[in-house]
Amino acid sequence: MGSRGVEKWRWLVVALAWASSAAARTLCPPRCACDDALRAASCANAGLEIVPIQLNPEATHINLTHNSIDNLLYTFGFYTQLTILDISYNRVRDLGSKNFDNNLEMTHLNVSHNALKRLDKDTFVGLKRLRDLDLSDNDISSIHPQTFKDLSVIETLDLSNNMLVTFEADTFEPLSSLRTLSLRNNSILEIPSANLIFLVHLEFLDLSENLIQVVEKHGIPYLKELKHLNLNSNIIESIDQLDTLQELEISGNPFVCNCSILWLWSLGRACEIPSKKSDNSSTILKIDYEEVKCAAPAHLSGILFVQIPESEFGCSSGWVVVAIVVLTGSIIISVVGGVLYFMGPLKKCKGDKSKQVMNTVMLNGDVSKLSNGLGYSTRTREQENKREVDRYLMIGSTVTNNFHSLNPPWHSVDKSPYYQEDSEEHIYQQFAYETIPHHRTPEKPHIVYV
Repeated sequence: MGSRGVEKWRWLVVALAWASSAAARTLCPPRCACDDALRAASCANAGLEIVPIQLNPEATHINLTHNSIDNLLYTFGFYTQLTILDISYNRVRDLGSKNFDNNLEMTHLNVSHNALKRLDKDTFVGLKRLRDLDLSDNDISSIHPQTFKDLSVIETLDLSNNMLVTFEADTFEPLSSLRTLSLRNNSILEIPSANLIFLVHLEFLDLSENLIQVVEKHGIPYLKELKHLNLNSNIIESIDQLDTLQELEISGNPFVCNCSILWLWSLGRACEIPSKKSDNSSTILKIDYEEVKCAAPAHLSGILFVQIPESEFGCSSGWVVVAIVVLTGSIIISVVGGVLYFMGPLKKCKGDKSKQVMNTVMLNGDVSKLSNGLGYSTRTREQENKREVDRYLMIGSTVTNNFHSLNPPWHSVDKSPYYQEDSEEHIYQQFAYETIPHHRTPEKPHIVYV
């Protein structure tokens, strides 16, 4: 007989059993206790290998804990009024697909201490009123990202003592009403920040006994209602400051007691203050400091966290020195930049002024501005300027009075040292000849309008 034939036959048996139980509601399997008035049935420790099908179809509470049940397929379809189901401590390996599709009234489901290995896409379809789901102590290593899509009102989810390592993105997105999440004793490598961000009403988070190494400041996203965080027994060496928490459990981690966790030491010491508030209105973060010990550095290994003097954490004012150096460097750069910025126009201004003074001397014979308008950096240059000024002074009046009759330097001039004409023209020609270096050719003067 094929598998479909077996399923049809099984459904026929279920239908007949339901019909008979509806007719005789006092019928109860051996070793079970049934109460039709309370619509409850308990078959705990009854040695069952399958889910009984003859229970009251209007039952709201069914307890099947501590049996040998390994299969739940096609067993709860006709218990439509069921609100609480406990099938913990059995041998269930698979919850199937849409196996709870008709259990629209269910609010509590306990499948802990079984042999589940994965949670499929449609495992919890139909459980839109479920508030408490216990999946602890299984072998779950894989969760489909849409497993929890119908669990929009769930408040408590226990996945502790499984084999989880990581979660796909958006797996927890439907769990916006969740208040308690336990992921204790898995193999989680890092805080699932991308999924925790959806748990806006989360109050209690247990990540103890995992393989988390670092807790960064934003590793736990801002959850304004988060009050209790348990990070016991991971491999955390450092932890950044956390906000809004009221209780933090961190013992059992190999902390490196250095400056990075001085804030935590301060909070631990604050917890020792006898005068702190004793009522629930206290805003002091409570830490299990009495069990927190250092693992490093070597001279602090094994010492209680809060017993270490503050000076041992290696915090110094080094950051102040760095800040001063940076500030000083910034000031120097600003000053040098300003000087360079203004030196460009200043040099240009000096160059223009020098040209103007030389033009005035050549046209008007005014040498009074020569020494003020030109600046030189060496003593030799100053001596040469003095000799030039003496020449200007010696012939200045002649140049001024007879400028109209002077022969231009590009005309042929007898440069013989024996030529001794005493005319004014000869004096100018001699001056022009002497003042023009032998390695340069005379240039025609140009008119400058002042």
